[in-house]
Amino acid sequence: MARKRESCLVCRDHTIGVAQGKPVCNACNLFFRRSKPKEDKIPLCQNLCENNRFCSVIRRCRSCRMTKCLKLIWSNSSSEEESRVESSSPELNQSELFENMSMWNRERERTSLNYKVQKGIEISLKDVMTNGTGRNLIPIQSKTFLEWSFISQLTSIVFLMKLPFYEGLSEDDQKSFIKAYRFKSAMFFLAMHCFKNGINQLQYPNGIDIFSSKILACPWINILDETRTRLISKLKELNVTMEEFYVLSGLFVCNPLNVENLSFDGKQTLMEAQIHFQALLINLCCISDPGSGHLRCDKLVRVESSINMTHTFFDYAKILSEIPKERVTKKIEVEDKESILYFE
Repeated sequence: MARKRESCLVCRDHTIGVAQGKPVCNACNLFFRRSKPKEDKIPLCQNLCENNRFCSVIRRCRSCRMTKCLKLIWSNSSSEEESRVESSSPELNQSELFENMSMWNRERERTSLNYKVQKGIEISLKDVMTNGTGRNLIPIQSKTFLEWSFISQLTSIVFLMKLPFYEGLSEDDQKSFIKAYRFKSAMFFLAMHCFKNGINQLQYPNGIDIFSSKILACPWINILDETRTRLISKLKELNVTMEEFYVLSGLFVCNPLNVENLSFDGKQTLMEAQIHFQALLINLCCISDPGSGHLRCDKLVRVESSINMTHTFFDYAKILSEIPKERVTKKIEVEDKESILYFE
């Protein structure tokens, strides 16, 4: 019998996971296991109110989150039990993860379609990772190219921050992880949206191109059509289901080779998550097609190469647009814009 969904006692997110006989989500479960040995190094919270309550944004305050874990979940456990968090069966964890990713994607898509960032607001990566996005958004559906580009990356970052292994990364590793995958994830989400709606090339709603007017005004850039169609063609070729898409959206961001300046612990965390998502994908494929599930899984994993190539082509198009035609060469260095989220 499926376990009833309850609210995690720590962060209030919906969960079917359990620790010490109490409802705890995978993310808080993993956070406690990773953070307990380094508890004395967690900085004290600076945002407690007069009544000494916990922060309202509990997942972004390590101090309050650890305090709630100890007070509400593991208060009666021994030191040995504290360092070894209980978990439900692998099948149950996979079920919860799948349900959560489906819910997170719906939230991401709803925010992308119905909101935009207020004019005059320039949001850095640090701002989003620290304060979230809500206070900077206003409800509206009609958006320009830059507004679509901005909100798609913003909502992708929020999605990435909800993945359970994210809490196991150090702050520096979290920043490196988000920098590496924010744009790739945004393109993958957009590609699936277009594929579901029968659109054969990457474009934002209402037919808005994924390239800026500056790039479109450069006739010597001959990779635009390939950039628009490569990823969607792969999704169409494999006829990727929504269930497979949810798993792939977590799997491809677990590749530590694509993240620069990642610590040893960070690499270990991503590799562990990669193994978990691979097992989930294999299980999903074998249930759908017991005879050739592993073959199906191998084909789906190759979607990552299409995502990476789309990203590379997009970068090249942007750089080529900034170089006079007569100066364009084959060797191009990709510019790093660390602080600003969108590509302009």
